[in-house]
Amino acid sequence: MKLERISENQIRCTLTRSDLAERELKISELAYGTEKAKALFREMMVQASDELGFEADNIPLIIEAVPVSNECIMLIVTKVEDPEELDTRFSKFTPSPEDTEDLSDTDDEIYSSADDILDIFKRLGSDILSKTAELHSISGTADLPSDTETTSGDASSEDEEPQKTILRIYEFRTLNEVSCLSEQLPADFECGNTLYKNPNNGHYYLVLSSEGVSRTVFGSICRLASEFGSIQKASANTLYYFDEHYETIIRENALQILRSL
Repeated sequence: MKLERISENQIRCTLTRSDLAERELKISELAYGTEKAKALFREMMVQASDELGFEADNIPLIIEAVPVSNECIMLIVTKVEDPEELDTRFSKFTPSPEDTEDLSDTDDEIYSSADDILDIFKRLGSDILSKTAELHSISGTADLPSDTETTSGDASSEDEEPQKTILRIYEFRTLNEVSCLSEQLPADFECGNTLYKNPNNGHYYLVLSSEGVSRTVFGSICRLASEFGSIQKASANTLYYFDEHYETIIRENALQILRSL
C-alpha cells in the first residue's frame, strides 16, 4: 500500500492485488463494505497519519476510487472544509441522467467516518470490478442487460416485454416468512426467483427476476414481497457475491417449490 501526499488536504493511496492478498481481502469485498474492507481503510488512515501527518481532525472527507488497471486501484482522499466545493465532485461516478429520477441526491455527499466513506464502494463496485458493468440503482433494484433486449417498440410493448431484466432482493428473518409470501402468490406464478441464506446471521435473501414477465406483473409481485420482507440494495455484482458467500437454498423457482409443500 503506497501513500503519497498530493497537497495539505489530499492524499493518494495506491492498492495492488498483492496488497489485498496480504490482507486476505478480495477486490469484490470493497464493493460491499465488509469488515475487512473497513479495516483496510482504517489502516490506510493510520498509516497516512504516521507517515504523512495527514489528520482528519473531524473534518469531512470525500474519497474517489479510480480503477487504474485490473491489478491496481487508486484511492484519493480529500479533506473538505467547504461543502460548496463538492458541487461536481462525484458527477462522473453517478448513474446516467435517465436513471437519476429514481435516485436520491448523492453527488455532493460528505463522508465523515470510515463506515460512511466505504458506502461509496457500494456504488463504485461495478466500476472497480469491471469498466463495462453499470450500477443503475442503489435503492434496491439492479437493471441488467437482457439477451433479448430490443431498441424499438411503443410504451405498451415495453410494459408487456421489458427491455431489461430487473433484479430485486428481499431479506427475510425466517424461512417461514418466505413460505408465507409463497402462499399468497397465484398458482400460475412464473417470476424467476432464487433463495439464499446468510450463514452469519441466518437470514434469507430472495432474488426476484423480471425476465419473462411484464413490468406490471413484476411490480405487483415486488409489492407483495415488500409486505413480508425488506428490500435490499442490489448491484450488477450482488449475485456473484451471494454465490460466493451465501448458501444457495433453492436455485430456481424457490417460491413455487415452497408453495407446493
